[in-house]
Amino acid sequence: KPAVVQGRFIQEKHLRALPQPLLSKGRFVLAKDFGLLWLLETPLKQDYRINATGIARRETVGDVSTWKPVPNKNAGAEQNRLFLAVLQGDR
Repeated sequence: KPAVVQGRFIQEKHLRALPQPLLSKGRFVLAKDFGLLWLLETPLKQDYRINATGIARRETVGDVSTWKPVPNKNAGAEQNRLFLAVLQGDR
């Protein structure tokens, strides 16, 4: 298995209230020992880091970037662990 996998994505979200799906585009980087970077480019620019400790969103003020945890709801931590295990090919 490669240590790092990266690529581009197009994500569609279908909502009953909208006639057309919402489209998001961006890039991802999956690093075996570090987790997943999910880098949204459109319709808005937003970076997420997903690892065994949870989901964090990048916040930039001036020239300083920090990762702020996104609050987990209910089984969020377990879902993150399973999501990463699937992406990393863990058994």
